[in-house]
Amino acid sequence: TPLMIAAMHRNQIQKSVQVCWML
Repeated sequence: TPLMIAAMHRNQIQKSVQVCWML
């Protein structure tokens, strides 16, 4: 469902932000 995809996309963005902060 689109909602599930949006949730996954948001989770991926959060992970990317975490990686940026770690760097």
